[in-house]
Amino acid sequence: MYHTSKGHTVGLNTEEQKAGFDFLGFNIRQYKAGKNTGKGGYGFKTLIKPSKKALKTHLEVIKTTIYNLRGATQEAVIKKLRPIINGWSNYYCTSVARKTYEKAAHETHRKLWRWAIFRHPHKGRQWIKRKYFRQHGGFAWRFMTHKGIFLTIHSDHSIKRHIKVQGRKSPYDGDWPYWTARMGRNPLLSPRVAKLLKRQKGKCAHCKWCFTTENILEVHHVDNDHKNNKDDNLILIHGHCHDDIHGKGMNVKH
Repeated sequence: MYHTSKGHTVGLNTEEQKAGFDFLGFNIRQYKAGKNTGKGGYGFKTLIKPSKKALKTHLEVIKTTIYNLRGATQEAVIKKLRPIINGWSNYYCTSVARKTYEKAAHETHRKLWRWAIFRHPHKGRQWIKRKYFRQHGGFAWRFMTHKGIFLTIHSDHSIKRHIKVQGRKSPYDGDWPYWTARMGRNPLLSPRVAKLLKRQKGKCAHCKWCFTTENILEVHHVDNDHKNNKDDNLILIHGHCHDDIHGKGMNVKH
């Protein structure tokens, strides 16, 4: 209930009484934080989560996809489900989605288990488990073929919190080390340098100091083999750090 400027009492409708609201598949809502001290009352914090409707719709898509592939091979099912799960999980990875991911992974597992039982109605549960679900990493029930092709599940995706832009930073202020480290791309830098700059969060892998616009950047091969351009063998360092490493015959571990 609330009062208008003329003193009339107006009741809230059902939609207005609901806590929070849904927007673009997200649920935005304030939750009580802390205890009531009797002075200032409860504090509140705003959490953004995948909405229940979005999760329900996503699980319906997975259910329909698996149902339509009852006669397909396990590899075909994995190939069809992988982009659906990855796309949906990546969309919500910046929100408070850990519990939602776990629920979605659990429901997907139940649907895949029913798919496997449907294909082999006369086989035992242990036989079905050994054929379609295998040990992989920390999971004992990974939906995986005998060739090692496995399905990426929702909870495999890490939550990536949005990092607030520092102070009065602007994409047009010329501070390309900061924005490249934040965004992972820069038209003035090669994709390899931009990728390393983002991975190292704008810091030199040797001295740990942040890069500035005046610095020279060098891509250093950890094992000193310039033919080995694997990601784990490349680090980005200052020009003077690069000279220091080679001048003193030092080696840097990534």
